[in-house]
Amino acid sequence: ANDVGQPWGYTWRQISGPSVTLTGGTSVAPTFTAPAMAIGDPNQTLLFGLVVIDFGGPSIESTVDITVTADPNTLATANAGSAQSVQTNTTVTLDGSASDANDVGQVLSFAWSQVGGTLVSLTGDTTAAPTFVAPPLAIGDADEVLTFSLVVNDGITDSIASLVNVTVSAEPN
Repeated sequence: ANDVGQPWGYTWRQISGPSVTLTGGTSVAPTFTAPAMAIGDPNQTLLFGLVVIDFGGPSIESTVDITVTADPNTLATANAGSAQSVQTNTTVTLDGSASDANDVGQVLSFAWSQVGGTLVSLTGDTTAAPTFVAPPLAIGDADEVLTFSLVVNDGITDSIASLVNVTVSAEPN
């Protein structure tokens, strides 16, 4: 308005983007609730138009873009547990239960693999706590180190691998 006291009118409208409901669409500063998005979703852009009506002159629409971002996906953390020392031919349980999705509501999936030492058969390699039987060693044989890798997935991305060593000793004399 060019004159003090001259009335103004405001009209907001949504031009594009996911549909939202404007509260106070005829006020200077309307509000809306951003659309729901899942972690890792791409950004969404909402375009709004504002017409300011000067009751004594022309009205012109200007636009504003609002970018809505999803919560970022925080990479899950794999934790393959503490190193273990075991005797030959014993059942060993690995422990990935300290792994963390780092984002509320995400469920982890587990992928264990052996990356070093005499090959053993993992039972439950897609669980938090797989098991295997330590390989046989003869009395007097040197200790053997088996290395296992754990990668967890939060439903969006894989974690960085976490490694754990299991040292297998021969039966004592």
